Amino acid sequence: MLPGLDRALEVAGPVRMRSQMITHGDLKIELLYFVSPPPTGVPAVRRNELGFTHVSFIVDDLEGCTARLVALGATTLPGTRAVLGYDVIFVADPDGTRVELMARTS
Repeated sequence: MLPGLDRALEVAGPVRMRSQMITHGDLKIELLYFVSPPPTGVPAVRRNELGFTHVSFIVDDLEGCTARLVALGATTLPGTRAVLGYDVIFVADPDGTRVELMARTS
């Protein structure tokens, strides 16, 4: 445990967590998994809510990426498939956080 981690993360200590940094060139995404204290609250259900509502990724193969995420525990969100200059679909991760997948249309 790192002294002060609870203060830096603004959660009650003691903190037990896993962190994974995904990097691609200058892009960095940090994923956190809290063992203790456990996560609280509920994910946003609409994009016009305050705070974090979703994360978006442009992918080469929308169908393949969607199928892979579903195999890993995500669920597709009904009625979110659309073509808006990009082919778009939303999935929810196992915690309910929305992930937008976009692929260029031909």
